[in-house]
Amino acid sequence: MVALLAPGAAAGAASPRSARAAGASAQVTGALTGLALRGLPSRDIVVVSAISVQSDRVVASVRLTRSLHYTLSLAVGPYVVVADVADLPSRRTYTAHSHLVRLRRGQRAYADMRVLRVRASAAARSPTARARTASTIKVIGVSPSLKVNGLPGWDQGLPIDGYVTTALTQDPCPPGTDTELQVVELRHRAEILKEIKLSNSNLADPSSHVTPHFIVHRYLVTGSGTASGGTLSVSLNLVDRSTGRIVASVQRVGGTGSFFELMQQLTASFFQELCRKVPPQSYAGTFAGSHRTSGAAQDTTETWRATGVVFDRNPASPDTQPWYDLKAGTVEYSISGRYLVQCQISAHATVSLDPASGASGQIVYTARGGYTAQAGPGAPITATVTCPESELTITKWWLYPTLLATNPSGGEQTPDPSGVLSGSSNLPEPGGSAEWSWTLSPRG
Repeated sequence: MVALLAPGAAAGAASPRSARAAGASAQVTGALTGLALRGLPSRDIVVVSAISVQSDRVVASVRLTRSLHYTLSLAVGPYVVVADVADLPSRRTYTAHSHLVRLRRGQRAYADMRVLRVRASAAARSPTARARTASTIKVIGVSPSLKVNGLPGWDQGLPIDGYVTTALTQDPCPPGTDTELQVVELRHRAEILKEIKLSNSNLADPSSHVTPHFIVHRYLVTGSGTASGGTLSVSLNLVDRSTGRIVASVQRVGGTGSFFELMQQLTASFFQELCRKVPPQSYAGTFAGSHRTSGAAQDTTETWRATGVVFDRNPASPDTQPWYDLKAGTVEYSISGRYLVQCQISAHATVSLDPASGASGQIVYTARGGYTAQAGPGAPITATVTCPESELTITKWWLYPTLLATNPSGGEQTPDPSGVLSGSSNLPEPGGSAEWSWTLSPRG
């Protein structure tokens, strides 16, 4: 068995490779043992990850390159530590997992793992828990079938999902991206469920029982790799499972002799793509406005409020400057005041913003990250005009043509830090004025 390295080990001994999770206040450390790992793993892919058994999230992951020892700094809680090994010289894959490790503040736990050869890859079970959603969080799973094919001796392909998982959990997204990546475990799901079952059995202290709340990945990392004629080509895709759409894609090509260099470049570029803020699929909310006309012949006030408003992203729009088309909404509209010198006009109606009714509108982002938005009504309504000696009905009274105008005098608006589009605007006119306000929140 490979011995653990204690603090203060003699100089010259290989230091354990470590990784640190956010909010860490405890450690789990250990070594990988097994006949297949008699040497240093510098020429192998050796990945050790800590999985929260409460959420199934990969909270820390590290690739071992100089030693078979590892140290993971973690927050308090229950974990299972897993290891995946691809022995490149022997063209074999191995796996290992610890028993459930319960960490307390200031504690240092030890978990050695003996790796076993993988005889057949089991399909990952599909998670069934309800997903937690947040506009700045991307919950990601890495497909266990992610492999590089065509390498000599790897008839079933060289697994690289562990390598990718490590790359996505090493560092947080840069400040300003407003994005957090959360990676959930897929390959070892069966082993984690087994450890939870054992922990909750009659053999364990009832106070140590674990209630899992697995988070579901909305995004899945897929891809492929091919080696042929000394050339290696590897691609990674991020698929939005709710739409089936590929929202990020990276590819790198190089020589088979520079496998690790190519993978490092590939995963670094992919990490940047994942951290990049992806425009929402739609905006939903409300807007309101009013229009005053004041003159010798007419002194009227129009008011309106739109609810259930939805702008969907146009699929032809790029991520850098997306635009959104008005798809739904309902307007409560009214007008009252003096009309035709000595008459009174009044109307109240509910108007649809469905494009089928003739309504239209757009939210358009600019190259600087600002936006403009506008919306107009479709069909006319009926208004009643009461004069001193008569009353008449206007069957085609057209609403004020601009129900929403975020920038009536030009320029652009800036989204809130949370991504919400909100604000107010006004436009002085000859003999009147118009005002607008809006709140539209991102969705998806």
